[in-house]
Amino acid sequence: ASVSLMVFLKGILMTTDTLSEWPLSSDAKQPQESVTAKHWFWHIIRQTRLVYSQVIIISLFINILALATPLFIRQVYDQIIPFKAIGALGVLVIAVLGALAFEFVLRNLRAYSIDHVGKKMDLQVSSAVFSRLLGLKLSARPASVGSLANSIQAFDGFREFITSATLSTLVDLPFVIVFVGLIAFLGGKLVCIPLVAI
Repeated sequence: ASVSLMVFLKGILMTTDTLSEWPLSSDAKQPQESVTAKHWFWHIIRQTRLVYSQVIIISLFINILALATPLFIRQVYDQIIPFKAIGALGVLVIAVLGALAFEFVLRNLRAYSIDHVGKKMDLQVSSAVFSRLLGLKLSARPASVGSLANSIQAFDGFREFITSATLSTLVDLPFVIVFVGLIAFLGGKLVCIPLVAI
């Protein structure tokens, strides 16, 4: 999966450079951003840094709250059952339910944020790409229609990537190390099971 992602991103970079190198006609309407043509794509990406920073922070809290269930089960078997601490069990249940509810809210907030910024980026990238295509000099247009279609198709894949659940999975990927470390701490050799699955 990681290899496919790298190939996909490489294709986006090559397509961006290709479109940037195409000269525009003198009467072509320039993109709204007051940046050089070579950086038109990355300017749009940089505009979303704040939102994606917030998404990463939300993901951090989501993954921390996801630890509530396994820690709850551990406390039940290690503390509640041996000492028959029924009163403490009620407190733990309320705490875990609160953590799960908060995690649910954060997951929906993250999904909304990714979807919202993804649609915004889709509109900006599509507008910039087609503005460049319509403003191309006739002499600079690719001789092959297929070559032009492939360049546009690369951005279609980018649009699907930024608006799909794949992005959420990619953000959660670094936290796998945290979960594996916790399993190693609590279960010792049992950590071999998720390592083999990964």
